Amino acid sequence: MLLLTSCQSSSPIEAFDVSKNCPHVCWLGINPGVTTEADTKAILNKSNQIKQRSIIEDESGIQAEWYPVNSFPNRVGITIENGFAKQISISNVYPLTVGDLVSLFGEPDEIGISINLAADATYVDYILFYSTWQSAIFAFTINNNGPDPKDTIDILMLIDKLDLNNSPKWLVEKYVIRQPWLGFGHLKDYFPGRNIPLLGSWAPEPPSP
Repeated sequence: MLLLTSCQSSSPIEAFDVSKNCPHVCWLGINPGVTTEADTKAILNKSNQIKQRSIIEDESGIQAEWYPVNSFPNRVGITIENGFAKQISISNVYPLTVGDLVSLFGEPDEIGISINLAADATYVDYILFYSTWQSAIFAFTINNNGPDPKDTIDILMLIDKLDLNNSPKWLVEKYVIRQPWLGFGHLKDYFPGRNIPLLGSWAPEPPSP
């Protein structure tokens, strides 16, 4: 069933399964912490959404390019530990937006949010944390009201169990400063008492997964 689902999904949002069968969110039928390494490879090899020549295996796991229908390629990294897929990192998740994933995943529990004063402009980047799904959505906004449903996703991480000792620095930094999610907007509430500068129109490069 998982293999069939992975091959027939027709839109980016349909690649994700949020249900009791996928406690950490499935992507193309791959369930972090549950799907074996062998089944993960079989799903990727049979999916018509994966560029087969892009699949690379090394000591850290599997990398590939995901081509949802009518979409540009998205880079995917799957960490393999003890014979199981433990973490899935997807860059961009184009053409989906933060609002699309929140509509599917539900409201996040917490947000780690920062104001960045760059040379070219000022922007806000943030990570939405889901304790139930063990997922994290990294995004940025130039909306002066705060996080917006139309914000572009830089990286989506689907995790079996968050391990800060083996997580990227940018995720750890946001995890340390996380606070309750108040909803989209609310920029002043996320930074009470702080003078918030005008945000610019420059978009930062996404960090490495």
